[in-house]
Amino acid sequence: MHAIGNNILKQNPETNIIYSTGEEFTNDIVNAIQKKKAFDFKQRYRNTQVLFIDDIQFIAGKNAVQEEFFHTFNALTKQAAQII
Repeated sequence: MHAIGNNILKQNPETNIIYSTGEEFTNDIVNAIQKKKAFDFKQRYRNTQVLFIDDIQFIAGKNAVQEEFFHTFNALTKQAAQII
């Protein structure tokens, strides 16, 4: 993943990239809900050009997190962003 990200940045240093593990994604959404900052969470993850998610299996069985990832995935693919 890092090699892909580095190559993307080499070609276009202005690319907005987010790298997150499944656990970090889960913690981010849980914290956003607790702090009533879900909009900020959505803005951050849904307005990136490239989203790297490592260890995606971590969200298995976490229905609310899976649903948010599904919506994030759809929003990103709709705007032709990349998800790795």
